[in-house]
Amino acid sequence: MFSSETLYQKGLKRKSVVSDDSLGGGSHWTTWFKNDNEKHYFDSFRIQPPLELVEYLKPPIYYNTEEVQPRDQVFCGHLCLYVLKELSNRKRPARDNQYPKLI
Repeated sequence: MFSSETLYQKGLKRKSVVSDDSLGGGSHWTTWFKNDNEKHYFDSFRIQPPLELVEYLKPPIYYNTEEVQPRDQVFCGHLCLYVLKELSNRKRPARDNQYPKLI
């Protein structure tokens, strides 16, 4: 888990990020995953990737468009780890119609 200001380090292919800076209490987790040219961003509240991440990963970036966690629940970290596990275990890239793209 990393705070938002340590989001990008050269060579990383996946990371879970807390939306607060390092002085905050860690209010919400999101995650991203990169495998060659296939890039994914996950936010359980279906918020699009931050501009800094888009600039770092370069489009196209796949991301979820459905909210999968109620706003009054606190299991976003578990969901991020699940998404990373599933993406890491896949043997094939995502189809273009499987997830919307961020352009």
